[in-house]
Amino acid sequence: MKKSNKKMSKEGIIISKNFIQITNHKKVAILPFSTKIVSDKKKQSKKENIKIAENAMDVIQEKMYRHFAKNQFDYFVEFQDVDRTNQILRSSGLWNNLSRTPTEEIAKALGVDAVIRGDYEQGKEERNVAEKVAGTYAQIATFGLAGGKKNEGTLNLSIADAATGEVLWRRESNDVSSSDKTEKIIDYIMKSITKSFPYHNNLIE
Repeated sequence: MKKSNKKMSKEGIIISKNFIQITNHKKVAILPFSTKIVSDKKKQSKKENIKIAENAMDVIQEKMYRHFAKNQFDYFVEFQDVDRTNQILRSSGLWNNLSRTPTEEIAKALGVDAVIRGDYEQGKEERNVAEKVAGTYAQIATFGLAGGKKNEGTLNLSIADAATGEVLWRRESNDVSSSDKTEKIIDYIMKSITKSFPYHNNLIE
């Protein structure tokens, strides 16, 4: 049996055996998050859900960047402005093909040493529907949104090296119970991972 090159901490953080490569990074880009919204409102159309998901994508990426920019002196890397990141992705034709494009190619186009990727899903379909599509959703890190069992959220967060494309760090578990909207959920997430985030200065002290 092939031995895994990753280990998981009690906090649900998976770290690669090559994690030390993170200390060589100088510039990091936050990619647009893949988002999906499942509403329990019967009158809300699929088109409306897609629009909400796109808004959430912008909110998460922007919120994460603002957090890092505001606390830049706490980290030993520079986080690329998300407006610049998105501009390059669009002009290079990568915007609509991020999930199918190798990390190395994306990072090269952006001129960074690593990329932060994420997937966010909010809401949950009715049980009988969910059973039919069981296993479809990747729920690595779970953030429960109060207000009914249907209203739940999941977030996957990882850092991949530009040179190799290898995922060096991934957060896979955390529990949150809140009735807040997406913006406040992201604020909570960022505060919860601040000290354990790989690029924090305490990693190299």
